[in-house]
Amino acid sequence: MDFQFTEEQALLSQSIREFAAESLAQEDKYQVVKDLADMDALGIMAGEEYGGLACDCTSFLICVEELAKVSPVTAFIYAGHVCLALNVVEKYGAEQARRAFLPALLSGAKIGAFACAEGKPGVDYGLITTTARLEGESYILNGAKSYVPCYGGDSALIVLARTAENELSAFVVDGDADGLSWGGAQAMMGLSGLRVCDLALDNVAIPAAQLLGQPGQGRQIAAEAMALHDVAIAMIAAALQETALVKSMTYGAQRVQFGRPISRFEAIQVMLGKMKMNSEAARLLAYKAAALKDDGEDFSLAASVARGFAQSTGEQTVLDAMQIHGGYGFSLDLGIAPLLTDMKGISLFHGGGQSVILDIAQKTVA
Repeated sequence: MDFQFTEEQALLSQSIREFAAESLAQEDKYQVVKDLADMDALGIMAGEEYGGLACDCTSFLICVEELAKVSPVTAFIYAGHVCLALNVVEKYGAEQARRAFLPALLSGAKIGAFACAEGKPGVDYGLITTTARLEGESYILNGAKSYVPCYGGDSALIVLARTAENELSAFVVDGDADGLSWGGAQAMMGLSGLRVCDLALDNVAIPAAQLLGQPGQGRQIAAEAMALHDVAIAMIAAALQETALVKSMTYGAQRVQFGRPISRFEAIQVMLGKMKMNSEAARLLAYKAAALKDDGEDFSLAASVARGFAQSTGEQTVLDAMQIHGGYGFSLDLGIAPLLTDMKGISLFHGGGQSVILDIAQKTVA
């Protein structure tokens, strides 16, 4: 398994890094993601027949990494757009649905998001009560979704709904469809700029061609999309750790106690060493999962392991960074406290802690 970037990937990394730096001051992170269309980065893995670049998962992950180093929330929106919407429509959409949605998703006219959760964040298929009833050439959707990380008519949603009592199906739904109403955006502790909303579907009629895959294929479609998203989440968490490490090294070299920088003290060096070890391991686990996907292998377990490791070590890494910064680590001035809330936030939509460990265990013994 070769982790060395190709010349094209190295150029991509530099281009996205420069783009991210230039867009840092842009408050509307959704607009930043839309602007990535100018670099064809929204269609990084989409087929050339649809206007995409047909690049591999490793190239996609390079984009996520460089964005996350500058703006984790931008990387989060970008990852959801690509993994949970655009790729899903391309792979499972009927030709009519592809023609209707892919141009807008590739150009940034629509931002894609997943609408699965009901009542609590994360994916719990047993809680889904939203229904989709086939009437002639249309499906009629009724129900409500929670914690949708997008908002309004400029969105395209992948909605999971019951087409029978024990049958979950997936649909692509326009964010301004008749009968679809949005709740107000929720105030979030972290991931500043992310618009998290509830939505209600009241007799939302969509063409039957907007069914993705076959009836009852919703869980499979969701699981595949979430596995790819897990790889991206792992990289965002790894990038957050790297940011925490860089800030800690800079502060440790500047802060002087007892006549020398605190980074010269053994206790601080041990903390910095662990931070480097964990951030590097998290990054490599994410790239390993991407490499497995590129090789056509089953990468689902590797994706879960990467996400689980990156999230669990990430929280400790940021807490160590806060301790190195002392009282300043608790303030907003040096940018350490937001790293902790962002780290907690990226696990909100997938679940973290014990749930990811159980997911890894179940995939291991399957």
